[in-house]
Amino acid sequence: MEEIIPSLPRQATKALQINPSTSLTPSSPSIETSFAIHELIAGAIAGSAGIFVGHPLDTLKVRMQMLPSTSSTSVSALFFNSQYGSVWKGLLPPVMMAGVLNAQIFFTYGRSTQMINSYFDIRDGEQSLLRDGVCGLFTGLVSAFIMTPTEHVKTRLQTQHKSNVTLSKGLSEVIYRNGLHATHDIYQKTGITGIYRGFAATALRQGPAFAVYFTTYNALKEHASKYDQNNSLITSILAGGVAGSLSWAVTYPVDLIKNRIQAMPLDSKVNHSMVAISRQFVHENGWRALFRGFGLTVIRAFPVNGVIFTTYEFTLEALGSSVTC
Repeated sequence: MEEIIPSLPRQATKALQINPSTSLTPSSPSIETSFAIHELIAGAIAGSAGIFVGHPLDTLKVRMQMLPSTSSTSVSALFFNSQYGSVWKGLLPPVMMAGVLNAQIFFTYGRSTQMINSYFDIRDGEQSLLRDGVCGLFTGLVSAFIMTPTEHVKTRLQTQHKSNVTLSKGLSEVIYRNGLHATHDIYQKTGITGIYRGFAATALRQGPAFAVYFTTYNALKEHASKYDQNNSLITSILAGGVAGSLSWAVTYPVDLIKNRIQAMPLDSKVNHSMVAISRQFVHENGWRALFRGFGLTVIRAFPVNGVIFTTYEFTLEALGSSVTC
């Protein structure tokens, strides 16, 4: 699950703070449109910044997930292993899709929240863990349509070697120059079904992850508001970090299986269904290996959220908007 802008749900339910310098009123349709545009721009920029900061650790995490159980390779060895190449490999696809992804998250979560609020007569801003969970689940499932091809290409770039000698089973032997080359090759060999390889696993990860994320984040923010009425940036960062870590803890094994499915050779005749790959992996490595690389993911959550929030607020201020996180 890529990092998102956790303040979007509350903005989607119109929890907005008007910039004192503007003469527009909160009820004006034009100000809502202006805020929406500013939020999408800020979300795209902040999301890209978060991906840039967290990508090296994400690359190391994915490479650790590909290692066999007998491997004693350390994180530092993976970082400096010249056969893998730079830890920045695969950066471009998620950065290019950051704007689209955040726009989808904003629109889907906002609209679904408004629909539930209207149907069940829930006031805007009123706490509802069930609503947050349901809307987060739906948002995550929809995001899988964007995430699957993006992460498929990213994973292949992150795990390919400079030589044709693979260090572990399942790594691609094709040397891709960049994301466009990888996308073209995958589509040419397997068509659109190949581009969307790992969709079921991605959806199974994204749905529960967003449900846990939004529920946890909003609950923590609601609790923290009793002690931090100004909703400071550090509170948002901590809430986002905890929510992100918890959502990864719940769905991390699915992420590992998804990455192994997407890293398999395109012409492999091996059954690459989730059930088959999961059984094989647990049989060969044990269930504890399903959390290989999880520590890197938890460590990554806090600096990424810190960069996202800082960039998000700075961008909104530069655009002439101000929101409470």
